[in-house]
Amino acid sequence: MTPSIRRTGTISARRCIAAVKMERPSRRGCWRSASHRAAVRSGVGTLALTAVVLGGFEQRRDDRPLVVIASPRTPVRAAPYGPSSASLVLEPGAAAEMVDTFAGGRWLRIHRGDGVNGWVLASQVVRL
Repeated sequence: MTPSIRRTGTISARRCIAAVKMERPSRRGCWRSASHRAAVRSGVGTLALTAVVLGGFEQRRDDRPLVVIASPRTPVRAAPYGPSSASLVLEPGAAAEMVDTFAGGRWLRIHRGDGVNGWVLASQVVRL
């Protein structure tokens, strides 16, 4: 290493790097100050908390049941009753997330990632 490595705190950067390479902690440590250690601990704690919260959201998303359209030309309706206008038609094999039920499970409210939202008859889909 070059002799131009500057000193940081009470331990030189050269000694700190040597301690890391030899995989043994230095007697004085490589941390600059107590406030630096506290900042690092705070950052690690924030990352851990974020991971826990995002894991909870992912678990809730995974708990929702999926349905697959089984009938040809299944209409996705704006409301859960027959005369309601069909916003679009889905073909067999299209998957969706079941969000809600209506009329004792006769109608299922579905949601797809491409923005499709609406109601379909439970007899026209297969629950997974």
